[in-house]
Amino acid sequence: MTEFPTLEEVVRKHRIERCSVSSVNEAQQWGRCLGCDFESQPVPLRGINWDQLQFEIAAFHVSEEWEEACMVRTPEDLDSLPEESVINDAHGCTAKKYKRNTWFWIGTEDAWEPDLPALLLTNPDWSKP
Repeated sequence: MTEFPTLEEVVRKHRIERCSVSSVNEAQQWGRCLGCDFESQPVPLRGINWDQLQFEIAAFHVSEEWEEACMVRTPEDLDSLPEESVINDAHGCTAKKYKRNTWFWIGTEDAWEPDLPALLLTNPDWSKP
């Protein structure tokens, strides 16, 4: 069974640090993740607002990691989600889980079986302290 981390856990794990190198001919900086092997493309040192760049690199990287961490890939993972979870299935259909592993399209009373992989949008466990 897959564990689905909170956004806070993903952000905490994937912090970006600034790296730089300079020589006579060039000076570059890039972002490197402290939690995995991600490195951004290098950019010139001159004329760049590093704070803004670091924020953008972090937002891009965390969004990719968050999406990957929230992928529901197996029927067992789908069944393990608590009631009130909401997903987007492989076709972009949004569904909410109710009792006995029954999924309903949002806004309807139509039960259906979501196609995998699905993206977990909300998990009621995330709001628990």
